[in-house]
Amino acid sequence: MTASKIKFDIDCLDIVIARNCQLNCRGCITFSDHNLVKGYTKINDSLAWLEFWSQKLRPKTLHLFGGEPLMHPELLEWVKHASNFFKQTIDIQTNGIKVNSLDQKELSEMILKDRKSTRLNSSHT
Repeated sequence: MTASKIKFDIDCLDIVIARNCQLNCRGCITFSDHNLVKGYTKINDSLAWLEFWSQKLRPKTLHLFGGEPLMHPELLEWVKHASNFFKQTIDIQTNGIKVNSLDQKELSEMILKDRKSTRLNSSHT
């Protein structure tokens, strides 16, 4: 196997897709609550990056987070494209505030896609 074909097994690949959040948690590690950085990572701007890293890394889990990923207008597209490059489990870290407002059909598509699993994780304190 040539050096360019080697894939490294890693536990988790973290991808920040949102810098906005409805909360103002003291100690937020992404600084999303400090009004210093705002916005969303656009999926079309990230496709080349996803393809590049999918050829280099084999994570057990792909972790989409930020500020609040459920506020991202392209969240479903992120999950669809990310799952095309990485077939592993996809975790979406959320504060849970928008879970009930998600379109149930879109949520089902996101969770039931052909991969190990998609999980919504919440650990708001």
